[in-house]
Amino acid sequence: MKKTLTTLAVVVCLASNLSAQESPKSKVVFFRTFNFVFESFWGFNVFKDTTKITRLRPYTFEVLEVGAKPTRFWAKTEVKRHVDIDVKPNHIYFVRARFIPGIFWPRPRFETLTIDEFRKLVAKKTFLREQIRKAGYENVDDFVRAYEGLNVSSL
Repeated sequence: MKKTLTTLAVVVCLASNLSAQESPKSKVVFFRTFNFVFESFWGFNVFKDTTKITRLRPYTFEVLEVGAKPTRFWAKTEVKRHVDIDVKPNHIYFVRARFIPGIFWPRPRFETLTIDEFRKLVAKKTFLREQIRKAGYENVDDFVRAYEGLNVSSL
């Protein structure tokens, strides 16, 4: 009986230690800017596997936390489009969502950016600067520094 209780206590301790250790997470920054008039009317849902993770309308900026594993993000309007990211632990990825003309409806398009491309875009787009300030950061460098422990990935 005493041996059984000791074994049970060890199992409970091990289980609690394993649950306390979190798997490494990474960030994916999704954003959508406004480019021309017909884009302003439509938004689209972005999915990871079969789960809706966000809705991207013009001027949307979302920072999502994802597990470290190959991940497919996709959207569908007239056609289904996707971006595959081999998410590595403690990395940050930048994904720009856009629309391209379709036959009946605009089609979603995903474009991955490097940190330098993201910085240049932030310098051009007032909306992105405002979103970064709204999130509590003074500028794009502060935003990136907040994720200093994360490696900035280019795909």
